[in-house]
Amino acid sequence: MVDKEQQLRERAYKIWEDEGRLDGSHEEHWRRAEEQHELAEQESEDVTKVNQEADDKFAKDDAESTSAADIKPHQRQAQTDGYFEALQPPRSGND
Repeated sequence: MVDKEQQLRERAYKIWEDEGRLDGSHEEHWRRAEEQHELAEQESEDVTKVNQEADDKFAKDDAESTSAADIKPHQRQAQTDGYFEALQPPRSGND
């Protein structure tokens, strides 16, 4: 992986290019590159944290949920009753 200083250098260079390659603003470009890098790092940490929390929640839910194999046939029938009827279009009074 590329080290932080190289990432900052590339980011500052991109800012310099985007602004027309004008001389004299290297400190400003470097400062903005650092800000962007820190923001990206924070966003990455936030996403990682949210993903980990979701993984933990789903793992907990999976451990507590009933497997499809554990459902008895009569329970399956009760769960599907009315499902296919709900998919049919309404009948007109002429049927």
